[in-house]
Amino acid sequence: MPDGAPHSDHGGGHAGRASSWLAVTVLILGFAIGGIGLCRGPDWFLFWAGTAVCALGGILVAVFGVFRDVSVELPREFPDARTGRAAGPRGRPPGRPSPPGCAAAPPRPCARDR
Repeated sequence: MPDGAPHSDHGGGHAGRASSWLAVTVLILGFAIGGIGLCRGPDWFLFWAGTAVCALGGILVAVFGVFRDVSVELPREFPDARTGRAAGPRGRPPGRPSPPGCAAAPPRPCARDR
Protein backbone atom coordinates (compact mmCIF):
# COMPACT_ATOMS: atom_id res chain seq x y z
CA MET A 1 0.00 0.00 0.00
CA PRO A 2 1.48 3.38 -0.93
CA ASP A 3 2.61 5.62 1.89
CA GLY A 4 0.13 8.37 2.69
CA ALA A 5 -2.78 6.54 1.05
CA PRO A 6 -5.96 6.53 3.09
CA HIS A 7 -6.81 3.09 4.39
CA SER A 8 -8.50 1.38 7.25
CA ASP A 9 -6.67 -0.67 9.87
CA HIS A 10 -9.66 -2.76 10.86
CA GLY A 11 -9.18 -5.64 8.44
CA GLY A 12 -11.98 -4.78 6.03
CA GLY A 13 -14.87 -4.97 8.51
CA HIS A 14 -17.27 -2.27 9.53
CA ALA A 15 -15.35 -0.06 11.89
CA GLY A 16 -16.79 2.47 14.26
CA ARG A 17 -16.67 3.49 17.83
CA ALA A 18 -18.97 1.93 20.40
CA SER A 19 -20.70 5.28 20.87
CA SER A 20 -21.54 5.41 17.15
CA TRP A 21 -23.02 1.92 17.25
CA LEU A 22 -25.03 2.91 20.33
CA ALA A 23 -26.54 5.85 18.44
CA VAL A 24 -27.41 3.63 15.48
CA THR A 25 -28.94 1.03 17.80
CA VAL A 26 -31.13 3.70 19.44
CA LEU A 27 -32.30 4.83 15.98
CA ILE A 28 -33.16 1.28 14.94
CA LEU A 29 -35.03 0.61 18.20
CA GLY A 30 -37.02 3.83 17.79
CA PHE A 31 -37.93 2.90 14.24
CA ALA A 32 -38.99 -0.58 15.37
CA ILE A 33 -41.09 0.78 18.25
CA GLY A 34 -42.84 3.23 15.93
CA GLY A 35 -43.43 0.51 13.33
CA ILE A 36 -44.92 -1.83 15.91
CA GLY A 37 -47.15 1.02 17.08
CA LEU A 38 -48.44 1.55 13.54
CA CYS A 39 -49.09 -2.17 13.04
CA ARG A 40 -51.02 -2.54 16.32
CA GLY A 41 -54.08 -0.58 15.58
CA PRO A 42 -52.45 2.07 15.09
CA ASP A 43 -51.35 2.63 18.66
CA TRP A 44 -50.50 6.33 18.48
CA PHE A 45 -48.84 6.42 21.89
CA LEU A 46 -46.39 3.69 20.86
CA PHE A 47 -45.83 5.40 17.49
CA TRP A 48 -44.97 8.75 19.10
CA ALA A 49 -42.80 6.99 21.71
CA GLY A 50 -40.83 5.45 18.83
CA THR A 51 -40.59 8.87 17.21
CA ALA A 52 -39.18 10.28 20.45
CA VAL A 53 -36.62 7.46 20.64
CA CYS A 54 -35.61 8.19 17.01
CA ALA A 55 -35.22 11.87 17.89
CA LEU A 56 -32.99 10.88 20.81
CA GLY A 57 -30.96 8.71 18.42
CA GLY A 58 -30.60 11.66 16.05
CA ILE A 59 -29.28 13.80 18.88
CA LEU A 60 -26.82 11.06 19.81
CA VAL A 61 -25.66 10.85 16.18
CA ALA A 62 -24.92 14.58 16.20
CA VAL A 63 -23.25 14.58 19.62
CA PHE A 64 -21.09 11.49 18.99
CA GLY A 65 -20.06 12.57 15.47
CA VAL A 66 -21.07 9.31 13.81
CA PHE A 67 -20.29 10.57 10.31
CA ARG A 68 -16.62 10.92 11.22
CA ASP A 69 -16.42 7.10 11.49
CA VAL A 70 -15.77 6.64 7.79
CA SER A 71 -13.34 3.98 6.60
CA VAL A 72 -11.73 4.85 3.30
CA GLU A 73 -10.42 1.92 1.32
CA LEU A 74 -8.31 1.83 -1.80
CA PRO A 75 -10.11 0.79 -5.00
CA ARG A 76 -10.02 -2.92 -5.70
CA GLU A 77 -8.05 -4.09 -8.73
CA PHE A 78 -8.93 -7.26 -10.61
CA PRO A 79 -6.55 -9.16 -12.93
CA ASP A 80 -7.21 -9.00 -16.65
CA ALA A 81 -8.32 -12.47 -17.84
CA ARG A 82 -6.42 -12.16 -21.16
CA THR A 83 -3.08 -10.90 -19.91
CA GLY A 84 -3.07 -11.81 -16.22
CA ARG A 85 -1.87 -8.29 -15.38
CA ALA A 86 -3.56 -6.12 -12.82
CA ALA A 87 -6.45 -4.13 -14.22
CA GLY A 88 -8.08 -1.01 -12.87
CA PRO A 89 -11.51 -0.83 -11.25
CA ARG A 90 -13.22 -0.80 -14.67
CA GLY A 91 -11.16 -3.60 -16.20
CA ARG A 92 -8.53 -1.43 -17.94
CA PRO A 93 -4.89 -1.47 -16.91
CA PRO A 94 -4.12 1.48 -14.64
CA GLY A 95 -3.09 4.59 -16.55
CA ARG A 96 -4.43 3.34 -19.89
CA PRO A 97 -7.04 5.63 -21.48
CA SER A 98 -10.39 4.38 -22.72
CA PRO A 99 -10.52 3.25 -26.35
CA PRO A 100 -12.09 5.73 -28.80
CA GLY A 101 -15.86 5.54 -28.77
CA CYS A 102 -15.97 4.18 -25.23
CA ALA A 103 -15.82 7.54 -23.53
CA ALA A 104 -18.86 8.53 -21.55
CA ALA A 105 -21.49 9.95 -23.85
CA PRO A 106 -23.30 13.11 -22.82
CA PRO A 107 -26.69 12.40 -21.25
CA ARG A 108 -29.61 12.31 -23.61
CA PRO A 109 -32.38 14.83 -22.97
CA CYS A 110 -35.63 13.56 -21.54
CA ALA A 111 -38.73 13.44 -23.70
CA ARG A 112 -40.25 16.28 -21.68
CA ASP A 113 -37.17 18.48 -22.36
CA ARG A 114 -37.44 18.20 -26.17
